[in-house]
Amino acid sequence: MIKETDEQLAVRVQNGDKETFGLIIDRYEAALIRYTTRLLGNHESAEDVTQETFLRAYRDIRGFDPHRKFSSWLYRIAHNQAIDTVRKRRGTVILEEAENVASEEDIHHSTRKRLDREHLKNMLDGAIKQIPVKYRETVILRFYEEREYDEIAEILHLPIGTVGTYISRAKIELKKQLNDINIEDYL
Repeated sequence: MIKETDEQLAVRVQNGDKETFGLIIDRYEAALIRYTTRLLGNHESAEDVTQETFLRAYRDIRGFDPHRKFSSWLYRIAHNQAIDTVRKRRGTVILEEAENVASEEDIHHSTRKRLDREHLKNMLDGAIKQIPVKYRETVILRFYEEREYDEIAEILHLPIGTVGTYISRAKIELKKQLNDINIEDYL
């Protein structure tokens, strides 16, 4: 059986097949929670934002153009919801601490390597918190969410050249903050 594309599922929902929206939720819930947690720095807030994102997407599904990429449309809604939450909170957007990543080396070397990696990830997350939000958003979408430049441009409503500029400037800012650490090894 051929798996339907996101765009095909969205068209089914547009045509009145309400149950199909559950498949969209299944495909995107974890990714949107991860993305909004990184933007907001709070898992509970991210869950609320993700729920509101799905409610808005369902309500506005007729506004989706099936000739465009569904994930960009959905991420744009999530982005707007997260920014609204930040504005309501009037706080600083922070990133949640990175998960621990275990090495495949033997236990003696893996413990040290894991601690070094945790330290570097924490340093990187701390540095990312310090860069301007416009740069932070592009870095999160590109390197954490693995989105292409054109999709980031669509999500953030920016020209693709601006996305590239923001990512380049973010790297420069991060290099300044992290001194001798080569951030390219971690992004």
